[in-house]
Amino acid sequence: MLEGMKILAADDDEMSLEMLSSILASQGVVCTTVANGRLALEALEATPDFDVMLLDLQMPVQTVWFSIKKR
Repeated sequence: MLEGMKILAADDDEMSLEMLSSILASQGVVCTTVANGRLALEALEATPDFDVMLLDLQMPVQTVWFSIKKR
């Protein structure tokens, strides 16, 4: 069901990203992980065809809400 999907995951907790990425990879998902909202925006601009974005709402550097509004 998830196989072949492209997911962007943004979270400042490295352990959460590693666990999420591992679980998704076991299901055939291509998961791109980033540590803050600014990097999420950069990843989205570089690869605009993500199927899903999983975003932590409170991150350092730049919040995701700011990133989304900026886009």
